[in-house]
Amino acid sequence: MKNPNSSAATRRGRFSWALPALVAATALLSTAVALSPASGAALAASKRCGRIAFTGNDGVSGTSGSIYTSTIAGTNRRNISSVGPSAPTGNDNAAWSPDGTRIAWQGSDGTTNQIWVANADGTNRVAISSVAGATSLNSNPVWSPDGTRIAWSGKSGTLTTIFTADPDGTNRVDIAIPSHFDPLIQPTDNRTPQWSPDGSMIAWVGIIGPGTPASRTDIYFAQADGSAMTNISGPTGLEGLKGNSGPTWSPDSTLLAWSTNFVLAGITEIVSVPVASTLTRTIISGGGVSPAPLGNLTPSWSPDGTRVAWSGVSQTGASTGHMEIWAADPDGSNRIEVSVVDNATLDPTLSFQPVWSPDSSLLAWSGTRGGATSLQLIVANADGTTRREISAVGTGTDPAMVLHAAFAPDSGDPFTDVPSTSFARADISCIFSLGVTTGTSATTYSPADIVTREQMAALLARLYRKLDGTCPAGGDPFTDVASTSFARADVSCLFQLDVTGGTTSTTYSPANPVTREQMAAFLSRLWQRALGKTCASSGDPFTDVPSTSFARADVSCIWSLGITGGTSPTTYSPGDNVTREQMGSFLARFWAKAIGL
Repeated sequence: MKNPNSSAATRRGRFSWALPALVAATALLSTAVALSPASGAALAASKRCGRIAFTGNDGVSGTSGSIYTSTIAGTNRRNISSVGPSAPTGNDNAAWSPDGTRIAWQGSDGTTNQIWVANADGTNRVAISSVAGATSLNSNPVWSPDGTRIAWSGKSGTLTTIFTADPDGTNRVDIAIPSHFDPLIQPTDNRTPQWSPDGSMIAWVGIIGPGTPASRTDIYFAQADGSAMTNISGPTGLEGLKGNSGPTWSPDSTLLAWSTNFVLAGITEIVSVPVASTLTRTIISGGGVSPAPLGNLTPSWSPDGTRVAWSGVSQTGASTGHMEIWAADPDGSNRIEVSVVDNATLDPTLSFQPVWSPDSSLLAWSGTRGGATSLQLIVANADGTTRREISAVGTGTDPAMVLHAAFAPDSGDPFTDVPSTSFARADISCIFSLGVTTGTSATTYSPADIVTREQMAALLARLYRKLDGTCPAGGDPFTDVASTSFARADVSCLFQLDVTGGTTSTTYSPANPVTREQMAAFLSRLWQRALGKTCASSGDPFTDVPSTSFARADVSCIWSLGITGGTSPTTYSPGDNVTREQMGSFLARFWAKAIGL
């Protein structure tokens, strides 16, 4: 029988972006090198499969901001605010629903700023801030943790308040300005709401006497219905705090951190205060090794509660005078200058608005680097390593002036037949999040089923497209792939990319199972021929792959990349069929290696 994946010719696919070649074993995949997809370990790589939303100038409509989403590597970028007729302009501050299916943001309808809610692909867009009566200057939407409500800042009459409503705009409530209030002691200008992770409270910035000499800006919080409103930054013991902004909740909802100006000292710090005891204060940005950064702003608490990130002006080394990203423990210890850890020759000179990934392993922020003048979206590991400017990766005109990033939530997948103990549990969620698989039904993945060559073509072609790969035009010579096959175009794609040549010159054998030997060839060729990358030539430890195997070099390739570690330290089991469970791990590891995060 002919090599199941033999090459028909030397055809090279065009790839629209390039990532630097990686060393054979990165820290990200260090566990993968020793383990095969059948060995029982989930990979950190699977946590690199989510999406991110951000604001950027679309390069078409002048300075009008657009809402983009992309993978966290910057590929598969989409302008979702432009989907459909009468698209809003000046869009900003995207917020994902807790299940990751919808996005809310602010944008102008031509008359005033509205709060818009749409599906994550931009379809079914609705202006929810005008459903229950006219409002104006609406901004900064945020979802309740259970996804049943949205809070935002908006103007009702002459006062700016905090509204909450159902996601369709009904049942709107004004929580910040009670029916009886005193403008001398209660805020009339309320902004930037933040819902507590337990869903019970909302914090925001409130200004008393805006525009007057006696004006002061404080941090308020209240129950989600507006009751028990408290000025957490204004008690007597904290009177030295002025110019308060940027509240962020601890994951257990017991603490609020924000940026504040110490009037007497003339410095701006990140502080945290317990909501149950508002006179206790911790200065986060001033802890650790001296000199501490100055002008500290935009704090963000990691979802696991172990770190706080913020932007502040550096006072040390080559970055002195630059606004950088910092992270520290909540008590201020173990502070690091995140934005200058990796690649010092291109360190950002202006970095701000850090946000965390759902698993706390990544930070994203807006920044300029390498002499650039336009803000771009930068993503790095939480320790600052593997920093990437992802808003300049995708196809088409790169967005400029990128602001306000938001990671999509880690919403998992709907598959009830993949147990939590599966070695590929997280990997299957990864490829589902990427859109590489939708399962065998709405709620099943069928992890024990054997992967067919037809399924393999669909999975690999989808993964290639998620990496912004473009399938070359042209068909294929295979007479046994029906025109009605779900993978008809995908088989042609792999043929044109020189990833497969079929099982004969005219057959592809779509119903045949894929062996681990064939799987190695598919992945190695996709890596080298379609993506144009190289494999290390260090060999592998497998004694059961003969030198005469058509996939001998391919097995070594995916082993060197950390995509497989074999079925034991010395065996690869090339003749075994690949299950859908194993396939999930193969693809998630390939993705993580390809994006370099």
